[in-house]
Amino acid sequence: MGALQYAFERANLLSETGNARQQSLDKFSRLCTETLLTGEDITLMNYAAKLTDDPEVTYAALVDSRSRIRIHSSPDKIGKLYEPAGTQQPPGVIAASGIQELSLPVKGKDFDGLAVMGFDAARTWDRISLALARSLKRLAWVLLSGWVLSLFAALVFARTLSRPIEILAEEAREIGSGKLGHQIIINRKDELGALAGSFNEMSTKLMELDDMKKDFVASVTHELRSPLSAIESYANLMISKPNERQARAPEHLQTIKDNAARLNRFITDILEVSKIERGRMEIHPEPADLAALVQEVCNFMAPLASEKGVQLSCRVRPGLPSARADLERVRQVLVNLIGNALKFTPPQGRITVFLSEKIGGGEEGGKQLLCEVSDTGPGIPESEHTRIFEKFTQARDSGHRIKSKGAGLGLAIAKALVEMHGGKIWVESEMGRGSRFYFTIPAVE
Repeated sequence: MGALQYAFERANLLSETGNARQQSLDKFSRLCTETLLTGEDITLMNYAAKLTDDPEVTYAALVDSRSRIRIHSSPDKIGKLYEPAGTQQPPGVIAASGIQELSLPVKGKDFDGLAVMGFDAARTWDRISLALARSLKRLAWVLLSGWVLSLFAALVFARTLSRPIEILAEEAREIGSGKLGHQIIINRKDELGALAGSFNEMSTKLMELDDMKKDFVASVTHELRSPLSAIESYANLMISKPNERQARAPEHLQTIKDNAARLNRFITDILEVSKIERGRMEIHPEPADLAALVQEVCNFMAPLASEKGVQLSCRVRPGLPSARADLERVRQVLVNLIGNALKFTPPQGRITVFLSEKIGGGEEGGKQLLCEVSDTGPGIPESEHTRIFEKFTQARDSGHRIKSKGAGLGLAIAKALVEMHGGKIWVESEMGRGSRFYFTIPAVE
């Protein structure tokens, strides 16, 4: 910008100089014409001499058609033969050195000649250079002031940027040391404010994950300790009491077997979650009768429901198409959903499994089979509807208390299995009015 300003100032000075010369020559030419009409040569001689008061004007003269000087700023040259002292150039061009002559034709009564003015190029450039030097000095002060102000603004701006970053770094160190849940208060609307908001979300999520880890450790401890304690207790009982061992051996062995199976299921769930996370879980979908599977699972779970005093019913809409599914994996989903419903439904409650057809909604807009598992339990808060499908997460009541012990893996596994089939799983629930779990499986067209 400084270079542009300098170039503009120089062009402006040259333009003004050229215009001033042209105006002086025009005025001198008009006065020459008037003198030819009035015959008052003395007035024109005085004016020509006065023009040379300007240091840049070397001479002014009126020359006739025979190159004789009629009027000159130096009286001793009047009547002599005119010889050009400099170069002829257009008025808008400023010569680099020497004398630059400008001329205009003058016509009068019985006269035809030229009005000539000579300009000293060296003096002109001295004046222009001095003006440009003053302009450069002013420009230098402006640039220096601008540089100082810019430096100050840059320091302020850098501090404005660095302070939030320092706060973020400090809070990151706090989180790195294990102090989770810190919140940063940065009232900004720019990218740093957005970064602080993301940091706060991350901090909150880390605290939730830490709480989830603690809950998971407690749940795992319970899930492992309970069956292991039962197995150890009954094994010690059979060892320490031979008489009772013979009388109640089948009962004790069945208890040991049940607890070993419970332990095996828990370990299997953990391994399946690990396979899902690594993308190594496989399903083998094929045309299958999902209605028969639903009825089979309901019959399998009926004794457990009867033992808890819960009514379990199964309804299947007639004429349903076959499903494209891996029956063993869908069985796992159904057992998990019905098992959860039994866990939370109080005695005298009701669980209903309903299989119907859903048109559209699949990945390619085709037919799907819709399975609903509803209960009359206490319900699930709306804030938990998405969260309960995350691994190691258990349903909480409105007071954020975990409703029952468990590893929190069942629904996460069910969600993964349904989505691997190309279906979807979700829950609808109101506190005090029970829950309805839905999942879809693509049907064979």
